[in-house]
Amino acid sequence: MTAISAEQLHPNILERLRKLAAQDKLPTSLLFAGQKGVGKWVVAEQLAQELACLESPRRQGCRCASCLQFHNFSHPDIHYLFPLPATDKEWDTQSDAYLHGRRDDPFGDTTSAATQYIPLESVRRFQTTLSRRASLSRSKVGIVSEAERMLPATMDSLLKLLEEPPANTHLILLTDRPGLLLPTILSRLQRV
Repeated sequence: MTAISAEQLHPNILERLRKLAAQDKLPTSLLFAGQKGVGKWVVAEQLAQELACLESPRRQGCRCASCLQFHNFSHPDIHYLFPLPATDKEWDTQSDAYLHGRRDDPFGDTTSAATQYIPLESVRRFQTTLSRRASLSRSKVGIVSEAERMLPATMDSLLKLLEEPPANTHLILLTDRPGLLLPTILSRLQRV
């Protein structure tokens, strides 16, 4: 499968987000909402990579330490939250498969590989990880895939992170059903 870039899918959206980031005006919390298969994941990953890149501006095919770690899902400042098991053992064995599957087929249906909801323990782990200082890049990025698959209590936990995001942190929530998110969550996100 040939990789499709965010520039090919949504050049105007990506350019607008780049300009905001260059001017230090990028909102800390973004909502990428749209139908399945429109490219939310591709744009979120591209933005995350650019925010974490050590080159400014990031060039195509960058091989800086940040971009290399990004491609291996080992970047210490880019974190993902998605509906997989809450236990560390299950998370470790299934998260790589989920992430590689999303990158290999960003338009595919991931529901068969996921549990029904994003567990509260996963949100707590995500919050703890994002609360630490960036270790490689200027900023940290958290991507919440399938955000609609959180229970109200889980959304309340995430709300604390949205209300008081750590310094130099950007959160990107992806959903094809924004109406399932709590109004308090939606009110703290800039919709893209």
